[in-house]
Amino acid sequence: MRATAGGKRMPFEAEQYFTTQKPGFIWFAEVKAAPGIHFTGKDKYEDGKGHLLIKLLLLFSVAGAKGKEIN
Repeated sequence: MRATAGGKRMPFEAEQYFTTQKPGFIWFAEVKAAPGIHFTGKDKYEDGKGHLLIKLLLLFSVAGAKGKEIN
C-alpha cells in the first residue's frame, strides 16, 4: 500500500467480507508505515451507503469519505 501514487510501499494486512444476499462488504486493513507507526483503515458498503475511514494509531482520523459520491 502507498500513501501517494509514487510513494514508498508499506506492508499491510487486510481482511474483506462481503454478502450478496443484501449487497455489501466491509474491508479492514492495518498498514505499518514505520516502526511504532501504523494506520488502520475501514471501507464498507452497507444498506446502500458507503463509508471509508483511515486512522493513525487507532486514535486520530486522517482521512474519510462518505456521502452521495461514495454510495
